[in-house]
Amino acid sequence: MLKPYNREEILALVDDNDKVIGTVARGAGTRRHLDGKLHRAAVVLIANGNDKILLQKRAGNGLDFSVGGHFAYNEDYLDGAVRETGEELGVTVPREEFTRIAKFRADLITEGLEVHHFMTLFEVRKNFKIEDFKIDKGEVDWVRYYTIDEIKDVIKGDPLHSPPGFHKGLEIYLSARGFL
Repeated sequence: MLKPYNREEILALVDDNDKVIGTVARGAGTRRHLDGKLHRAAVVLIANGNDKILLQKRAGNGLDFSVGGHFAYNEDYLDGAVRETGEELGVTVPREEFTRIAKFRADLITEGLEVHHFMTLFEVRKNFKIEDFKIDKGEVDWVRYYTIDEIKDVIKGDPLHSPPGFHKGLEIYLSARGFL
């Protein structure tokens, strides 16, 4: 069963330059993702010493970043990444261990659903074992490490079965790390 998110959490609405132009309660709107309003998300890829990348199977969804989520208007991208890592994976990672890889825009319009995000992608390089994670079963079904070749196969898969920005974020990451 999916854990309900806090519908009252206040998120930042942003313009095309990622400047805050307003706020909105997370539960606002008649469709998921704030009726298509542009907002922010922080995402994290955890890489171990063997260049394997941790991905999660999102509860009620497909494969996703190691960690990902919205964050409150008074948090920055790094604050959101740190908090979401603790919430979703049950591990504490100090701020200084997050490396910013890129900020990008992800837009998806399908079956009447509009999703528009600015996302900042962070990397954490740490040799976590799977058993180190205390995953939040309300958000995450399971996690596992993928090789770079397996990640490339994931990118070729059907993007509609994964959250918006996931495939684009993987491509950006692999390119930034010299794997593409």
